Amino acid sequence: MKPVVLRPTSLPEAAGAMTRPGARLLAGGTALEVERASGLPRPEILIDLSRITEAVFRTVSERWIGAGVSLATIENATILPDILREAAAGVAAPSIRRLATIGGQVGGKTGCVLPALLVLDASVLIRDGHGSHGLPLARWLAAPFGIIVGIVLPPHARTASGGFRKTGLRQAFSPSAITVSACVERGSGRVFKNPRLAVGGGPTPAARLPHSEAWLAQQKTGTVNWRHFRQQVFREIRTVGDLKRSSAWRACVAANTLATILGGSRALPFHADVARHIPSTLFPLPEERELTRGASADPRHQRPDMPAKIRGDLHYHTDRRYTDDGTPMLSGRILRATIPHARIVSVDISEAEAMPGVHAVVTARDIRGENAYGIVMQDQPALAHDRVRHVGEAIAAVAADTPAQAEAALEKIHVVLEELPAVTDPQYALTPQALALHANGNLCARATLAHGDPDPVWARCAAIVEAEYTTPRQMHAYMETEGGWARQGADGELEVHVGSQYGLRDRLQLARILDRDPARIRVFSGPTGGSFGGKDDLTVQPVLCLLAIKSGLPVSIRLERRESVMAGQKSAPFVIRMRTGCDAAGHIIAHDVSLVADSGAYASLSPAVLDTAIEHAGGPYRIPNLRADGRLAYTNNGTTGAFRGFGANQINFALESQIDRLAAKLGLDPVTIRARNLRQPGDPGAFGHVVAPSENVAEMLRAASASPLWATPRGHQPECGVTAGVGMALIYQGNGLGSLLPDPAAARLRLTPEGKIEAAADLVEMGQGIVAVLCSVTAEALGCAPEDVVPRAGDTAIGLDAGSTSASRGSIAAVLGLEGAAGTFHGLLVSAAASVLNLPPDTLRVGRGGIYNTTGNSAPVLSLADLAAACRDSLPEATFDTAIPSASWSRDNARFLFCGGAVVARVEISLADGQVRVTDTELHSAAGPVLSPPGYMGQMEGALLQATGFSLMENTPFVSGHVMTQNFDSYMLPTIRDIPGRVRIFAFEKLSPDDPARSRGIGEVGMSSLAPALANAVADACGIWPEHAPFRPEVLLNACGTGPRDLN
Repeated sequence: MKPVVLRPTSLPEAAGAMTRPGARLLAGGTALEVERASGLPRPEILIDLSRITEAVFRTVSERWIGAGVSLATIENATILPDILREAAAGVAAPSIRRLATIGGQVGGKTGCVLPALLVLDASVLIRDGHGSHGLPLARWLAAPFGIIVGIVLPPHARTASGGFRKTGLRQAFSPSAITVSACVERGSGRVFKNPRLAVGGGPTPAARLPHSEAWLAQQKTGTVNWRHFRQQVFREIRTVGDLKRSSAWRACVAANTLATILGGSRALPFHADVARHIPSTLFPLPEERELTRGASADPRHQRPDMPAKIRGDLHYHTDRRYTDDGTPMLSGRILRATIPHARIVSVDISEAEAMPGVHAVVTARDIRGENAYGIVMQDQPALAHDRVRHVGEAIAAVAADTPAQAEAALEKIHVVLEELPAVTDPQYALTPQALALHANGNLCARATLAHGDPDPVWARCAAIVEAEYTTPRQMHAYMETEGGWARQGADGELEVHVGSQYGLRDRLQLARILDRDPARIRVFSGPTGGSFGGKDDLTVQPVLCLLAIKSGLPVSIRLERRESVMAGQKSAPFVIRMRTGCDAAGHIIAHDVSLVADSGAYASLSPAVLDTAIEHAGGPYRIPNLRADGRLAYTNNGTTGAFRGFGANQINFALESQIDRLAAKLGLDPVTIRARNLRQPGDPGAFGHVVAPSENVAEMLRAASASPLWATPRGHQPECGVTAGVGMALIYQGNGLGSLLPDPAAARLRLTPEGKIEAAADLVEMGQGIVAVLCSVTAEALGCAPEDVVPRAGDTAIGLDAGSTSASRGSIAAVLGLEGAAGTFHGLLVSAAASVLNLPPDTLRVGRGGIYNTTGNSAPVLSLADLAAACRDSLPEATFDTAIPSASWSRDNARFLFCGGAVVARVEISLADGQVRVTDTELHSAAGPVLSPPGYMGQMEGALLQATGFSLMENTPFVSGHVMTQNFDSYMLPTIRDIPGRVRIFAFEKLSPDDPARSRGIGEVGMSSLAPALANAVADACGIWPEHAPFRPEVLLNACGTGPRDLN
């Protein structure tokens, strides 16, 4: 139920409203939104204070701040103490600070500015039903009451010396993890006079630290034992831990930060055990091309969809509310399970069907075909019929005239569930004691790889590294949530407009569910507002189709972000146990890998993710004795599936960390140990199969080692309060779907009646730039201009199978299909022009805007528009149906194409909070000719940012089968402040002359190599390798000698 909103116009009226049971004040609304995102119930009554205009509530002076004053106003008010202005500036983003008020910050009791107000000895003026009351802020926080009218600052507030620090979960725009403030007056006897210390933020109650203040008051400013001070603060703070940070970390960070405010960065010691070696280098790679922003500006390369995006004219499927003829669409809503595991006893929709405006209510009983879908195995119901296996599983759906009517109808669907025990630990799920979630048990899939035998070799190893690595459950975080629209035409053809990654496969799955001819279903799969694997399988398509068929009207669905977070797929979290051994020269001779991954309730593409991880278990290295065993477990933890990197990124995080750890044990440089173990041209693939040439991993190692960044000084930087390190990692990323699956790459070129060249391939534009690739490849192959080309993609009516837009294969499919069609099509254009011009065909060629004489380039002799007009009854058209080259291997799903890459990264670890900041990165890849420089840069930069999230902050925790985040305000995505200050991107475009694919995909190379490069850089900075992603700041603090371990 929505809360009742009261809007008083005066403080007395507001105070009276506060006496009503369940009432809650609303100022800027930011604190309320945080509570709502945390899953707390909505207040019954909201008292909106925005209409109160009394001066006392809105004004600022040196000693008075009205409760209705925004944080942005405080931030810019030079008459206020610097500590308070700094605190206001540290709250969220500027747009939030313009809304958030000081009264809301104080009234919420968790506001970031509270520690600053406490050390300034601020008081509050309170209004309740008995009048106005002034009292110290600390007293009011202990027993809050009434409405805050304003903040009173004491006379000494302006002369206070000190500081404020907010520590978040990323570099900026983060909820507070811990916030501190300190204020002192320097006395003539070089002692700390009247010290005031306070903490707060997040789950830490805002409070002064009287014992630490008393201890500090006894110290001389030049001889403070800062370790003793930190221990005192650490013991005094009362805080709690949560799923993101422990209570010990919060208390330690508060102690460290207060020490740096009062004593500078040198108040923190650095005691890490780091064994460093002079970085070795190989010969540089002069053939590389730099594509860094600003280094390769080329105005000729403009994405064909960019102007429409800038104008706002490019419409996504979730934007539509009316059909092309103006027919309004019904609003669809989905009823989802709120518990992770249960037996469905009954579903009663009779009341919902009778609700006003409702046109259709569907359940599993409305499914005429097979109620099951899935790319690898069909184990997921379109609508749950006997059990629900995860929170967010769809049970029923409604289509109504308005969203409000659809929501109201959902509340009238009565579902009786018999709750069952939830299975949430993937390792426990694979034991005999675990409750089986599917008829075949909880082992969703298994993948193995073996050559040689590691067991007898361990005794000969000069060094062995054994570790367990964990990876996060990462959210795809696409801008456009799952959604779209569908309608059934008068002729019975079903149109489905939903962003996905493979329209033809969607059509086959829908045909099976709906029990209808696939030819009677047309799927428009693009443009899609981001996917990264999260829309590879079906999302809302089955429900949309059922509603459209039953209602006979067009229906739209767009998931709210919370619903997307709850019900959408995530990446599969891995637990990887890895043991690696080498001889005294650094040659790897034994490698043993065991991993367990969490599939969630259903399979989707997670079995293929597992296969890919196992195939990449040995990376780009020659390892004579290798054994890898991966198991995928069913649990009640939501669903998982495809995600950028597709298993290679998880396994590479562990593998490349192992390589550096072995080097450290032997006293070798990371470049040297890699060079001694690299694959050589002609080496077989992981399963012993033949792979394509052009791996170029050695070239990538050369480029990375020759980088000036690799030689950057590292170590403790006391003046900055950080320790710095540089790391590298390689990747050997498979491209394509593998040897067990068809990998089609069909395309068509056609001259349109308007005189444009249509480049058609049923790939999907998801923001990655495939439409730009279609244009540039066609222009390059024909000799025309990119502006002459009109891309067509994401429509099954194209009638050609170009395969899934995934697995770094989209560009490869486009190149093979369009280049294959270009030769024939060029000949058709020239022949048609020759007939019109009455000239020999061999004297003509295709050029910018038309047909040219081969002996001159000044102007076309026939424009494409005139050629189209002359050939209107028989427009030239050429189709080429081919496939991406694959391995001749049937025992495993083996890749034939691989793309080599390398990343060099520099990091700084804060000695105060243990958080990692990435300052510099270089990304190198050997993907062949760059088809679209902006697209290439965008892919590499996007992968860099997602890999930064994987490494440092992103994770979707589940507790007892319930997702513990609802929105992006509690899920930590990297922001602009988390991007490295310097990013350089390089392309090695040389491929072997006999390379069968002529290009490689680069969508995943950066994703799979950055995390281990950051882990190795962290080890270079503090001496230990992070084994858990995202990296745990508490572990890094302990390694640096400034963590809780040092203070206990």
